[in-house]
Amino acid sequence: MAADNVTGRLKLLKQLFWSRAGILLFGMTLLAVLGLILAGVIEKDPLQATVFAVATGILASTVFTVAQLLVTADIQGTVLAETVTESLETAFVDLRSDIRNMDVAFLPTHTFGSSRQPDPGFNSLLTQDLRASDFYYFRGLSSRHAAARIMLAGNQDCESHIIIADPMDQASLRSRLEIMALRSPNRELDEIIHEMNHQLQLGLVGLFCARRSCARIELMTTPTPTLDRFEIFRDSIWVTLADEAQDNLRDYRRTHRFQAQAMIYAMQRRDFRRVRGAENTTRLEIRSTTTDRDFLDIYQAVAGAEITIAELRALEGTFLRFKASFASAAKLE
Repeated sequence: MAADNVTGRLKLLKQLFWSRAGILLFGMTLLAVLGLILAGVIEKDPLQATVFAVATGILASTVFTVAQLLVTADIQGTVLAETVTESLETAFVDLRSDIRNMDVAFLPTHTFGSSRQPDPGFNSLLTQDLRASDFYYFRGLSSRHAAARIMLAGNQDCESHIIIADPMDQASLRSRLEIMALRSPNRELDEIIHEMNHQLQLGLVGLFCARRSCARIELMTTPTPTLDRFEIFRDSIWVTLADEAQDNLRDYRRTHRFQAQAMIYAMQRRDFRRVRGAENTTRLEIRSTTTDRDFLDIYQAVAGAEITIAELRALEGTFLRFKASFASAAKLE
């Protein structure tokens, strides 16, 4: 540190010498030296004393000015260093804040890998979000799991808005059929179609079973469904993507959870409103007061087929067994 200080002062003296102030100080020093020499030559005492006093004063002023410049430069350097340090610290704080905001806007809080069995951690966290929310937006192929979640959460204040594929539009189901065929390459296509229709049936009947577990259920069918699944709550959005081949071979695909401040949250809320208001979207309501006869009419309007009360009871039993199996596997009991 001492060597650094000496080096710094030598540099300062060098800069001072070549500056205008340095030239002025050099001139003053030279004038003082000439005055002292002249005072030594003059023999008359009054004049000699006067010249000597003036030369000494000039020399003293020059030395004092140099010393003051050195001290001032040290203080300025210290103040400048502190100012730069504070500015850098402020910049780093702002940078960290910007990075955190970017994390919230673009990065998920949780990611759950694909699996063949329900993930208890995934289902526990999603159920917490559902219980804490006053609305539930679901968009996917069928509503089996959505209906089971509504019943298991038991949030009476929650309004559920469910968008599923139109069962009467086979084109809307084609992509899903391809994924199911990929999972079961040895099965006949008719068998796969029957299974998919059965899932759609259970989803519809499941919503009827869940009618008393939430405030109300708005059911919408669209001929342009998305293969990705979106579940939106007050504080989060859950996105299950169907873009990875290895995930398509498993029943439960990779899912990402984002906060409500994320960009995708606002985007999907707007897209829900778009689909909800589209002319080709069918909108129906299931309430706690919906009777069996009311639901038979809803079922026919959605699925394009009639079922009897006995068939409804049988489908209810199948769905309740599915719910119990799902709750046990997902550790939601």
